Amino acid sequence: MMKNNKKHSWLIVFFIGALIFSSCSHQQPLIIGFSAGLTGSASEMGVNGRNALMMAVEEINAGGGVNGRLVEVRIKDDQNNQETALAVDQELYDEGVSFIIGHMTSNMAKLSLPFVNENNLLMISPTMSSYELVDQDDHFISVVSSNDVEAKFLVENILENGGKQIAVIYESQNKAYTGTIKDKIKLTQEPSRTK
Repeated sequence: MMKNNKKHSWLIVFFIGALIFSSCSHQQPLIIGFSAGLTGSASEMGVNGRNALMMAVEEINAGGGVNGRLVEVRIKDDQNNQETALAVDQELYDEGVSFIIGHMTSNMAKLSLPFVNENNLLMISPTMSSYELVDQDDHFISVVSSNDVEAKFLVENILENGGKQIAVIYESQNKAYTGTIKDKIKLTQEPSRTK
């Protein structure tokens, strides 16, 4: 069931972008970009994301494409590195992609989103959820709730189920996500329960 939910999430992400950028021309393929960490840390998310996207594209193309246009995907490895992420986004832009699906970790937004905004390029992420990305006037769409909402939900559930204290261990490589979770959990705990 989880795989079906992920597949449906990818279809939703894909169709949002495809409908925004599809035109009346039926001859040219719709070229989209995918940028994520396919090697190095966090590569599991990137590889799984790429595989899910390719399954969705295969299904869409088997059904005749988007408004008669077949879909092609240009895949880039951001290596979960901000400078590499910016470089591969620039490559995708230069290759004329209609939009980019990616990145998978919130820390990739620091350099990539200013570039995306400056070039009026749409970026849709299935996983980036840092609170820092919320309520911005930009060209970024996230299909998941922001991590401050996630943190509040976690704390409420732990405390409602008898938890008395919460310890947080977090990854320092993706502070845009994990740092916010840590800070929001600390703020949402009752003072008497904070250790």
